Amino acid sequence: MASSKSVQNPGPSDGEVIEGVRRGEVELFEVLMRRYNQRVFRVARAVLPSDAEAEELAQEAWVRAYEHLGEFAGRAAFSTWLIRIVLREGWARARRERRRGQISRSVTSGCSSPERDLRVAKVTG
Repeated sequence: MASSKSVQNPGPSDGEVIEGVRRGEVELFEVLMRRYNQRVFRVARAVLPSDAEAEELAQEAWVRAYEHLGEFAGRAAFSTWLIRIVLREGWARARRERRRGQISRSVTSGCSSPERDLRVAKVTG
């Protein structure tokens, strides 16, 4: 008895989609975004403390991936390359935020005054 389950066509491979985008069929990039967006967001959320920041990071990573798609050599899977972009961008953002926090603390660690207290309240609040 033959199975009634049909094998779904998974669509074009990542390589086929990437080649199409490189040829100028930029609308194909949406295929990659739909395929990997949930994974990109989950990785971004693991690196950053809020959904809003993770969403912003995911958008930045997709833009960066599109801008540098010509540099994708295929030595690793596209998903691996993409996740590395997310991680590098997220780590860079986290470093910048830590530096900003350290700068804010060092600027406000002088002697107390009403002006200083107001600056601290604006920075931290």
